Parts: sequence; C-alpha cells; structure tokens
Amino acid sequence: MYGAFGHFAVGDQRFYNNVSALAAQKILKKPVSWHYYDDVWAESHDKGLWRYTDLNTLYGQRARQLRQDYEHVTLLFSGGWDSRNILQTFERENLHIDAIVIYVIPELSKHTSGVDTTATNWYGEIEYHALPYAKAYCNRHPGTKLIEIPWVQRSMQAFEDLDQLMTESRVKPGFWFGRSVAIKENPDMLRELGNKRGCLISGMDKPCIMHNNFKSAQGFFPEGILRYMTYPMKTMGYPDNQIWEAFYWTPDLPELAIRGWYELLNLCRKNPYVGQAHNTTMESKRRFEIKMSRYVQDAMRAMLYDTFDPVAWQADKQNEWGFFMTFELPVVTMFHHHEVQYADKLGEILKELERRVGEENLIIGDKTAYDTRPWVSQFMSDRSTVLDYKTVFGQFINLDMDFVPGKDNNLLPA
Repeated sequence: MYGAFGHFAVGDQRFYNNVSALAAQKILKKPVSWHYYDDVWAESHDKGLWRYTDLNTLYGQRARQLRQDYEHVTLLFSGGWDSRNILQTFERENLHIDAIVIYVIPELSKHTSGVDTTATNWYGEIEYHALPYAKAYCNRHPGTKLIEIPWVQRSMQAFEDLDQLMTESRVKPGFWFGRSVAIKENPDMLRELGNKRGCLISGMDKPCIMHNNFKSAQGFFPEGILRYMTYPMKTMGYPDNQIWEAFYWTPDLPELAIRGWYELLNLCRKNPYVGQAHNTTMESKRRFEIKMSRYVQDAMRAMLYDTFDPVAWQADKQNEWGFFMTFELPVVTMFHHHEVQYADKLGEILKELERRVGEENLIIGDKTAYDTRPWVSQFMSDRSTVLDYKTVFGQFINLDMDFVPGKDNNLLPA
C-alpha cells in the first residue's frame, strides 16, 4: 500500500481493508484490532518535544519535510480549511506546490447555490471556495498547475465490478471510491508525475480527543475516518512512484498531531460548547451533533488556523455517517439520470457485505440521521438495511492534564 494509513489485524494476519478484516474475524473467531503506528505516538508523547513548539511551526516543518522528501508534490484540495491551511503553509514557507487537484462535477455547477450553506449543498465548497481560491493561488504561483478531475462517470463505471468494490476499494462502496480511482487514471496527473517520486497530500484531519469532565483526557485517531484512506494499493493500479501522505496525522512528524490534541483540550476548557462536544459523559449522538455544529467547527478552525476567515464560503458539516448520507443524494440523482440503477446495485453490495462480514459487525437500521429512507432496493433483515460498520477502536494516549499550551511549561528546556 502506498501511504502510511495504518492496518487492521486479526490474530497474526494484517489487512488494509476493514471488510477483509471483518470477514477474517468471522472465520477465525478472533477480534479485529486497529493499529495506526501505536508505538510512534506513545514514544513521541513520552519524549515530549511537542511541549516546546506551536502549531504554525509544526505546519511549516511538515511542509518542508514533504518538499524535501519528494520531487513532485500534489495537494488534494477540497475547499475546506484543513487543505486550505496546507496551501497557505507552503506559500508562507516559500515552498513550491507542483499541482493542486480538485474533484469536480460539472453537471452540478450551474445548479449549486451560492447562498445555501446547509450540509446538502456540499458542492458549494468546490464551486465557491476551492476553485476560486486555487485559481488565484496558481495565478500568484505560475509554476503550480490546477488539475480538475470529473469523477462521477468513473464512479458509475466502478459499480460494474462488485468484487472490486468489496475487496479492493475503500470500505464504503460509494462515491469516494470513484474519486480515488479517478486519480490513478487521470492523464493530466500521470503526465505531471512522470517518473518523478511524488506524493498526494491529504488534509486529514482535525485532532480528536475525549475527556471525562476534565478529570482525564485521551487523544486518538478514529478508525472510521482513517479507513477512508486505505485504498491506494498497487493492486488497484496506482503508480509505484506516487505516495499518499496525510499532512496532519503522520508518523513522520508525530508532534504535529499530539500538539493538536493539547490545543484542542485547552479550547475545551475555555469554550463550554467545544468542551461538551468532546465530553464522554454526554450521550454520543448528542456529542456528535454539537461537534458538527457550525459554531463548534468554526471555533476549532480558528484555534487550529491563524488565517481562518469565518466569512469564507463553507457548507455546514453533515450530521450523519455511514452508507446513507443525505448530502450524496444529488449524485444518486445523476446516476439515475444516466440510467445507472444505483439502488439495485447498492442493495446487492450490502447483501454481499452482510454475507461476508456477518450482521454482528454491522449497524442495522432503516433511516439516516435526518430520517431519510435509504435509497436501496434490497433489505438485509427485518425490513432493515445496513447503515454503517461497527467501529474498531485503536490506541488511546493518556494526556497530561497539567499541561496547558501558552504557559511556562511549553518553553524550550534550558
């Protein structure tokens, strides 16, 4: 696999796809565990270098690290603030970005509202933030190329091969799979890369912590997000000379993620709403709703990124997860307009998923968070269908509750 995205384990067997791991669990009767460079984070946390720096310094260090390690640097740019901060960091450090890649859907452009910032208008981030910002960046830096990749057609083709979707792709057989496949086959990408050693930078993701009314706190990496990146494999045709790199969650600079944990813990202490969003004493669904609110998301962005602009165009975060997300409905509609029977195909995929991994590893239900009926033609059992996978938790790092960023304890040691 071309990227540092961790692995699943069942006994002494290792997997880079959670479907394969859950299927092995069903056969071997052993639990699935999730590992994301556990020793690296534990050792780095114990060493404590994260105490003596700040996020902007670490952002710059990470950008220089990537520029030194690769001949060709490409950023996957969504228009969100995680990826925008990466662009701004490279610019601030006077470091060259070779290419900016944006996934586009030309069919949605003329129908995308510029005033509707609800979660369902997620393509607004592309139309009104990502594309204008990237074009302005390339004008300032003529050596940076903007590559727009239309991906819906490729995603439609991907649904022709059920086994590829189930075994080789990312775990949710949906539209991100189509985007990832579109990258490896894009002629502009291949032409740009050539024979150079290159990387694809992903802006994954904001720090994740949990606290228990501030009696204790832990930092962690959610398997549910990281599993989305477990598809850049040689078996899927990715070139040997292109590596996927997470900018923030990287074992090559663990201090960056760790420092983010402590900055977020400090924000939780200062802001009661952000504190609630990460407090394990609250019911998980309510905690998730608060965390995905515009207010908490903006508070976290302002904490993480000095240049955060609250009036820049952003859609709200979707407040649902799994196989059925309301914000995907415009793409489903496009499938149907192209006479691709997505509901039938997804029903087949979910039925096969249940057969392979067992119902005990799945979350079964018949509605999304917004009470939207799943758009599939086949149900799993009791007239319900699969909504998501059961979460596999990885390592949790106990945080030092006495450390507060900005106080004397983060000065360089004598």
